[in-house]
Amino acid sequence: LKSFESLWRPLGGAPDRAMSQPTVGGSAYTSLEAGALRKARRLRAAKWCGASSAALAAVLSPGSWYVCSRAAALAPAGSQVEGIIDSHLHGSRYYLERNLPIQRSGELVEECRRKMPNTTVMHGQEYGIVSAAEGAILAFNCTFVPGLTERVPDVLRGVFWMKGNAISEELAVLQYGQWFEDELTYIAPFVPLMWAWAGGRPRGAPFMGHYYSEERRQQAAFGMPSVMPSYSLKFRSCPGATALPPPLSLPGHRCPAGSNASELRYATLQSHTLGDLTQVSQKDTYSLESMSSEASPGAKWHRGIYGAPPWMGSCKCISVGSYELTKIIDGDGAPLEPYYSEFVSYMGDVPLQLWLGRAASDDPWWGHGDTATG
Repeated sequence: LKSFESLWRPLGGAPDRAMSQPTVGGSAYTSLEAGALRKARRLRAAKWCGASSAALAAVLSPGSWYVCSRAAALAPAGSQVEGIIDSHLHGSRYYLERNLPIQRSGELVEECRRKMPNTTVMHGQEYGIVSAAEGAILAFNCTFVPGLTERVPDVLRGVFWMKGNAISEELAVLQYGQWFEDELTYIAPFVPLMWAWAGGRPRGAPFMGHYYSEERRQQAAFGMPSVMPSYSLKFRSCPGATALPPPLSLPGHRCPAGSNASELRYATLQSHTLGDLTQVSQKDTYSLESMSSEASPGAKWHRGIYGAPPWMGSCKCISVGSYELTKIIDGDGAPLEPYYSEFVSYMGDVPLQLWLGRAASDDPWWGHGDTATG
């Protein structure tokens, strides 16, 4: 069960620590409380066992060799951008905001901060509190840099809603980065005003809002600023993987089969802690897979997350926490319907927490105040 605890966390989460403790606040459980806790443990254990058994049966099925070999072949071996370090970055392995060829001005950052007078500080990080509608527009305007953003492929420009993400991340901006056309590769540093979390629990939050408690929301909002990742996208030909019965899944099963890399319909995604392009921080295989959309090409992406417990090795063939990356502000800064209205309706009166940077710090990595230009 422990092997599957993290793998199946979105199905219900690990047992609360209190469930394995004989006392609460120094007092013994009542028989009623103990019975309720035992029942909760049994229900969660049954859920894990059911999912684990399904995965094990699928992996041991006659087609398992094909599935595992394909999963291993579709996962990048090591960092997918290590070659760019020498060819394009003059040997510098770290990619941060200051490495962008054109950077936003300190005046733009301060103007954006003034538009968010209501702020909060969590674990040394500052967040602006805004409505969902206002936050989406601000996220675009505060990351649009003339001379830089125009070079970004249109499918990556705008503001995206992480629809169906189990944790409380809501908005992501990718347009503040650098496009390496000859490599079909894109790198974006993690900077203030490009990411937003929910300031509460929206109705209809994934998994009944299990990961939207105040403690979990604070953990999510603090986690990414604390490691300052840079993201790389390497566009490739869509592998057109066969759709498999749950819980199995392979990268490339949602993008148009046969589309080539230059069409920008499929990319592998990697996260690089502290902007170190030689290191890959995630163990799972991440992807962006273009989905059909009535709005515009590149408006909906399957944000694939393919993992496996340790005993399955490189056979990353189980969908764990995948969601839809849905564009709600287009590349020109206009609301993209019907997705924008759907997002605003989903959030309701729950505000967004837009990351502003490290509170009261002169560290240029955090992009606070005039140091935002790097």
